Amino acid sequence: MGGGVLPPRNGSHTRGTRPDRRAIDLYAQARDVFRASNITRGEGMSLLSLGNCHRTLGQLDAAISHYRDSVAILERIDDQWSVAWASYPLALAYQQAGQLDQARRQHQRALDLFRRFDDRRSEGLTLAALGDTLDATGQPDEARRYRQEALRILDPLGDPRADTVRRHLTEGV
Repeated sequence: MGGGVLPPRNGSHTRGTRPDRRAIDLYAQARDVFRASNITRGEGMSLLSLGNCHRTLGQLDAAISHYRDSVAILERIDDQWSVAWASYPLALAYQQAGQLDQARRQHQRALDLFRRFDDRRSEGLTLAALGDTLDATGQPDEARRYRQEALRILDPLGDPRADTVRRHLTEGV
């Protein structure tokens, strides 16, 4: 099962290279410094970055653990924007791990928040990823509906990932 259409756009470690042990160690150090300094948002965002590193490396249990901790911390400080950004890759990790009910719940959570913030690109990307999850759960008609909605958003924005969504619509996944 694939990781979905869309990689998270946050975390420079995911752009063009794979994270290595050094990146994981640095994010872990940052988490520890933020925790010791009682900088809660920094701790939550460091956990999000750790999750991104582990997911990119295919270490899904570690990724899910970091993402869940990140979401919990960010919820505690009511940083709903960052909760959306942590829920989205958490959903992708759940999907990769075959935990499709959890993936669908987290995609829906991220989608609701992105809509609340009127973040159209993130909304479109989440709709496409939700389509992948629905396809994997044997709901191709529902998946098609979400992918079509994603295209209606991504095409006018000129997002190149619309081509992948279009391919999934024509070829199926």
